[in-house]
Amino acid sequence: MKGKLHEKVFFLFIRFVIKFSVVYSFLIMLLIFGVYLFGDIFIFHREKSIPLTYYGFAIFAALSNICFSYSRNCDSKEQIFLTGIGERFLFSSIVFLIGSILNYININSKSSSNYSSFIYSISFYSAGSFFMGAFFHGGGTIYVLLDHLFEKITLNKENYIE
Repeated sequence: MKGKLHEKVFFLFIRFVIKFSVVYSFLIMLLIFGVYLFGDIFIFHREKSIPLTYYGFAIFAALSNICFSYSRNCDSKEQIFLTGIGERFLFSSIVFLIGSILNYININSKSSSNYSSFIYSISFYSAGSFFMGAFFHGGGTIYVLLDHLFEKITLNKENYIE
């Protein structure tokens, strides 16, 4: 009896260490990169964020496609969950594109004398907000997906000690 208790405690400890190193470490990296991105956009006013749009759109559109494709192989409850995750990734990729359009307006309003500083400020802060929102929405969705997959793997009956 006492040996089984030690085995279960050891198993739960190992499970926590693995979950921390896989799932929670992603969340920590997401927050660190988000703070860097916030500073890059809003504090240092780097407006040339077109590569960010390309990468963000490509990553989230690909993840959306993977979720939609994989959901066809699952049962109905899992299919609904994965379809919802795919929709969230698709939403993030579309928000990246909207941020890119606003950033394009921002860059061109600066070079043209017809636009006022008010339009420049509106497009600059709107584009940055869209980029940050899409980044954290997509990153949060990745975290939810990682947490769900980790729980699904570790709650498998074959992984437990009998």
